Amino acid sequence: MPSDLHPPGLELEAPIDPSAVVAMVAEIVRDPWPSSDSGREQLFSRLGLRTSALRAVQNPHSVGSQQHFLTDPPLAGPVLCTWVLEDGMFTQIYFQLRFEAVPPSPETTGCFAEIMRQFTQAYGESSAPQPGQKGFHHRWDANGRELEVRYGNEARSSLMISISKSMLATLAAQDGPSAQDGPLT
Repeated sequence: MPSDLHPPGLELEAPIDPSAVVAMVAEIVRDPWPSSDSGREQLFSRLGLRTSALRAVQNPHSVGSQQHFLTDPPLAGPVLCTWVLEDGMFTQIYFQLRFEAVPPSPETTGCFAEIMRQFTQAYGESSAPQPGQKGFHHRWDANGRELEVRYGNEARSSLMISISKSMLATLAAQDGPSAQDGPLT
């Protein structure tokens, strides 16, 4: 793929390290979910997530009431990172691990298996995949955050890992201030 057709920071030829992806997720769920934009900025600074100039110009794009922002993760390989604002609140961050191989891809399958093994070790067994969904779809409660992995090996081999503020955290925030609203350290 010519370099002008993919976002800056996307290393198409570098292999994806499943352990680095799991470590990034563990850092995201380590502390309480940021309740303000300054908290999100502190989290991103600690994680090394930066927006490149080109992505800043292209951002955000909207899906319904959500605004999606691309950023460059400090991960090797073809990994895209997007974070989401909904009604001005930081609600989700997700990573798309892209494999250009024709499905089924042994590289994608191996990466998925290792990520699943490490998430299961850290967060216990995942919930069962939802009926009617294509591919594999697993969820965990990761320190009060919803951690979700979607694996597809149809048109293109890919993995998507999302971390969202859980519904319980959202309800608690609506009830008033709590320890969850504390600063990130």
